[in-house]
Amino acid sequence: PKIQEKVGKYTERRKEVSSKERNPNTNRTACKFITKVLIPGTIHPDVVGHTSSLLGKKITRELREIRGWVYDVDVSFLNIQGTYYVLTILCDGVDPSVVDQVKDLIDVTIGSLHQSETEFHEMRQSIRAGHMYFDPTIDGIADGIITDLVTYQRIQTIAERRAAFEAVSFQELLNLLPLLATDNRWTCITRP
Repeated sequence: PKIQEKVGKYTERRKEVSSKERNPNTNRTACKFITKVLIPGTIHPDVVGHTSSLLGKKITRELREIRGWVYDVDVSFLNIQGTYYVLTILCDGVDPSVVDQVKDLIDVTIGSLHQSETEFHEMRQSIRAGHMYFDPTIDGIADGIITDLVTYQRIQTIAERRAAFEAVSFQELLNLLPLLATDNRWTCITRP
């Protein structure tokens, strides 16, 4: 009975906090913006990963931090059995009055990546620092093994992974940019 009472109080408190602290951009009047592009599987996954990370950082800064137009930004990629990647830019909780401007600003941000070499090196340094404190869970290890098997058809060593990471150059990222052009992307905007 005491445990049920505590659980009941905890549940009520969560509902109360949830209703008070809910972000207004997550309601049903917000839009969702999704754009995807296919990238050939011949490009090394670390190049796609670096591009995804840098894009995520820049788009988040432009759309969320500076303008406050979106609630959440997620830039990710999925390796489809080594044949191609699907790079996805997802903006959630988009203010309906600026959804078309969001699309334009993403195009401008992608177009400006060639001017981001300093940010590229800063991002790499941050990732390197994170590697020093890497402490995976068993699920993380299993996910890494599956990813390696899908991507490389074998499990990579940490030394191989580190060497591949260090081998990625800013020029390789620049070579990828034409594939991210507006004409190559599929975009979906959901409006309330």
